[in-house]
Amino acid sequence: ENVWGWDKDKTIPDDVPEIYGAYRGDVGGNITINAHGSHVENITGAAYDSTVNGNVIINATGVELKNSYYEDEDYDEGDIYANYKSKKIVGRYEINVNGGDVNIIRLTNGEAINEGSQITITGSPKIRTGVVSTSNYDATPENVTVRLTACKAEIPFIQSSTETFVENNSDVKLNGLWLTGDLTVQEGSILKTDHSRQRMHHPLWRPLKATR
Repeated sequence: ENVWGWDKDKTIPDDVPEIYGAYRGDVGGNITINAHGSHVENITGAAYDSTVNGNVIINATGVELKNSYYEDEDYDEGDIYANYKSKKIVGRYEINVNGGDVNIIRLTNGEAINEGSQITITGSPKIRTGVVSTSNYDATPENVTVRLTACKAEIPFIQSSTETFVENNSDVKLNGLWLTGDLTVQEGSILKTDHSRQRMHHPLWRPLKATR
């Protein structure tokens, strides 16, 4: 467990550290963050005017992302972000989550998403708010694959993907699935949906019509 922001089984402090691959920096190649069992607030690949001449990849295994407002509906954080307000990223965005406890999984807050970008979720994670490729989600985006593989979880929502796969004996319940171009549930996997449990109060939650 490579990064601890608070003592195990102790109260989460007001000021919790975060992990950044680049913060207002210029990166000549790729950014790869490998977090194993880390207890921090957020994990961000590239942020705040960074320029990356390659891919941004986050591999999060068993991470616990929280702050002192954990489980508060208005202030809960603990997010994974590939790109947050960077100037330019040449390559793809990729987030791989295996188990753990996170609030939001999100590729970018920008409008465009580079070819080959993806979110892959495995294991039995607790996802408190949802999965979204971009904050600018007025339409189904291009170049985004969301893959649930060998995954057993209840996820509040998945929104804004070009294609979504449920595979490798996954058993997943979604309370919302919107702006998805294609949905594939492979034989042996289970996908259950329940649109009646929409968390309309959350700032990310917009009941937009799905393509399919």
